[in-house]
Amino acid sequence: NVADEGPALFRAARDRGDWGVASDAALCVGRACSNLSRAEDALRWTQESAQAAQQLGDAERECVAWGQLAMEQARGDQLAQALDALGEMERRLPEVHREGAVRALLGSMAATLYGMGLTAPALQAYERALAIAEAEGEPGQVVTLRTNWLVVANEHRRLIEGEDPASAMALARRMERELALLEPAVAALDAPRGHWRLAHVAAAVRAAAGRPAEAAAVLQRVLDGSPALPAVLLSSLWVDLAKARRALGEPDRAREAALRAAALAAAALSQSRRSLHRHLRAEIAELQGRPVEARALHKRFHQRARAVLVAAVETRLEGSLARLSALDAGVENQRLRAQNQGLAEGVARMSALAATNPLTELFNRRGFEADLQRLGGGRTGRV
Repeated sequence: NVADEGPALFRAARDRGDWGVASDAALCVGRACSNLSRAEDALRWTQESAQAAQQLGDAERECVAWGQLAMEQARGDQLAQALDALGEMERRLPEVHREGAVRALLGSMAATLYGMGLTAPALQAYERALAIAEAEGEPGQVVTLRTNWLVVANEHRRLIEGEDPASAMALARRMERELALLEPAVAALDAPRGHWRLAHVAAAVRAAAGRPAEAAAVLQRVLDGSPALPAVLLSSLWVDLAKARRALGEPDRAREAALRAAALAAAALSQSRRSLHRHLRAEIAELQGRPVEARALHKRFHQRARAVLVAAVETRLEGSLARLSALDAGVENQRLRAQNQGLAEGVARMSALAATNPLTELFNRRGFEADLQRLGGGRTGRV
């Protein structure tokens, strides 16, 4: 109904200049279209929402729209456009004054960056959001954001451990400290989904710390409980269990866990273009002993990651070039103003020289007549 009735509400609000309602209506339509997998409509209506918010001058609404737009563009592999939208969101974020809104916007930004495979900036955004939640005293938000931080931190650790093992180890130690803060907070909230997510990150932390037996025990308890979690998350849990079993020297049990992961991933990830989903599929293929397929998926994962980084560099470069052009224009304008000032001063000096006697510095005849003309409104005469 929103996708069908929302456009009429948007147009009516736009025509009467009610930009707040127009922005909200367009955003609702964009989200509804996204849920219906109507990607082009989702992009168009989200852009309408951002433009309406700009007309209103509402930074918060505009940031929400830019965040939604970035997410839609990232889903469609429009990487440079997604980074541009995130850049607009970041530009307007300092003008958002509600702390809860800033926290939510940073969380949205982090989720989009993570979905693009940009784990390092996603971690930074989650850290900023977490600091706000802690200052607000919002225990539920603190738990959610700390859990999300641990999920992204573990993925970032996986990505860098081959190239920078020292940084990966330092991150693993920090993950243990963050987990120690998370566990009592989850127990205090007593939310079932929070417990499942806690078990997931706890197993990841223990595996990262080189304690695969503890990781396997935690994961097995979670999976034996058959939690009602998304297939992608369950597949990831089985992958982690397979790795723990392999690290413990249990190849048969590792293959069994990998088969369970593959079954769950078959439908959920077969058509997915998300970078991290390709990475998960590559891990499953490797665990099942299909190295050719694993290499192909890893290659596609790294190609997309490289494309994201290239798009990020190009976006930053375009911004730098635009700022440089503006600076050059400003310098050129200053130079021209100085040049014009110099010309004006030169003309004034020449006029003064033409109107005065160089020895006495008194008016000569030309200067005297010019002065009379100014005083008499243009009348001059001979005596």
